[in-house]
Amino acid sequence: MLHRQDEWVVPSCTARRWGPSSCTVTLITLGCLIAVIPLFQAGCVNRHDATAQATAAADRNIERARRDEALEYALNTLKDLEEYDAPEMFGQVIDRLDQWIHDQQPLPDWKVDPLVDTLPSDCKKLLETLALDRLSFDDSDQVRLREVVWLRNIAYWARGEAVDPLGQAEALFDWVVRNIQLEPSPPVLPGSGVHRVLHWPWEVLLFGRGAPTDRAWVYILLLRQLGIDGVMVGISRREALGGQRVDVWAVGVLVDNELYMFEPTLGLPIPGLEGPQWDPNRGLRIRPATLRQLAENDGLLRQLDLPELQYPVRAAELQKVVLMLEASPAYLSQKMRLLEARIAGRFPIVLTTSPSETKARLQGLSHVEQVILWPLPYHTVLNALALGEARQQWLLVHLAPFTMGRSFGSPLWKGRQYHFRGIFTGDASANVYYQEARAPDRLLDDQQTDPNLAAILKTVKLHASYWLGLIAAEQGNWVSAIDYFEKRTLEAFPHSPFSAGAIYNLARVFEASGDWQKAVETYKRDESSLGAWGNLLRAGWLEELHKGQSSAAGDASAPEDMSAARSGN
Repeated sequence: MLHRQDEWVVPSCTARRWGPSSCTVTLITLGCLIAVIPLFQAGCVNRHDATAQATAAADRNIERARRDEALEYALNTLKDLEEYDAPEMFGQVIDRLDQWIHDQQPLPDWKVDPLVDTLPSDCKKLLETLALDRLSFDDSDQVRLREVVWLRNIAYWARGEAVDPLGQAEALFDWVVRNIQLEPSPPVLPGSGVHRVLHWPWEVLLFGRGAPTDRAWVYILLLRQLGIDGVMVGISRREALGGQRVDVWAVGVLVDNELYMFEPTLGLPIPGLEGPQWDPNRGLRIRPATLRQLAENDGLLRQLDLPELQYPVRAAELQKVVLMLEASPAYLSQKMRLLEARIAGRFPIVLTTSPSETKARLQGLSHVEQVILWPLPYHTVLNALALGEARQQWLLVHLAPFTMGRSFGSPLWKGRQYHFRGIFTGDASANVYYQEARAPDRLLDDQQTDPNLAAILKTVKLHASYWLGLIAAEQGNWVSAIDYFEKRTLEAFPHSPFSAGAIYNLARVFEASGDWQKAVETYKRDESSLGAWGNLLRAGWLEELHKGQSSAAGDASAPEDMSAARSGN
């Protein structure tokens, strides 16, 4: 049994006779004991320190496990966002991510990408306030994370069966054109004078409408999810009063050290040397031209002319273009880089971008004068800050159709989640939720129904009907698609926000089903929308490919070859 130092009894030489050496031995023993006591005390201290260190390590491990569990919860929710996307659930996701990141160390080599120096001065000043090095998540991150999950979900199914990068790029562009109807330049915010509302990509996806630059932005972000580089190509032009400006033009997709060109306003890949081709099972098949081919052969651009209108780009203007890289602030942040690295291999999703690395991959491309960051994402942030509460009110009005229905996600909102995931069949699917969102006509026409409620329910029904047409077209159900586009959208809601999209997609259905003549007639029905130019081009190409065939036969076989006219300037 061990004792404390004050419990030891020292023998007395006078109290008992020990013999001649007894006292000496006792003193030696005592000396040894006294010498051992500090060692004993040190051992106790060391054991106490070791126990404390072990306890602290265990506590740290428990805390790390708790934070890893929090990350796992957030990750599982993001993976199945269509099932769990409710405000309170997403708030928990952000809370869990914030718990996790508090345990992370800053990246030793992290810094804001140097290409931000190519931004305009107002954008660079904005960067100083965004704290991209901050290691915390808050409510402002909810929208960005939801957006990137939507983009990831769309990209992974909309690429179809294509395995090569160019084939995937073509499939994603086709999805964007069919699913994002063109609108004129951003709308003026009511009561704000001349202020226009610039859209975030998630708004463009949710509403299914946007400007040509919105299409381009969404397309580039979709490509990113598949590891494909997309850039905005700008044309440098001289101002009338002197100076230079850069006009955004088309999206270039980098494949095998060439930029393949896709035109978001026309809704078309710019045809290459072989020109548009006819596929009886798919309709028009267009392999895009490269930037180099367009710069060296003006005849390829002249394919985009209409009989009385010339396409406003010439090969001479493409000798030295400006490439603009998408690098939204969130994609440059340190926390997203840490999160992306942590979940790599478990949930394939791209949360970051490195503009400098992209620029390096663009080195050596012909006809490129400059590589800079695209200012649009930063101008969108500045626009939102400038409009403030007025923009929030505008958004709430446009979100109203998505908040009608059950408490846990309205049918229209839930339908969009499953649509973005490509889930069209089953008890929980886009089809089921869109059908649920379509209120019966007897309710809409009932005089007892509040007029404001009836107006919103009609808007919900319009959205659901149009998107049901898109799903039917995706599934190759031509009869159902025609019914939704023609009867349940164009006839039921004439001159609606989706009229142009319904006409275009109806024509695409006829085209894909092999009825090229009806496709031509339908494309020509659109005389005034922003997409009318591209529709007339498709109609003209279809007619040219089938020239000489009997109008009654409708035989899609052996169309004329259009490539000969494109071999020279």
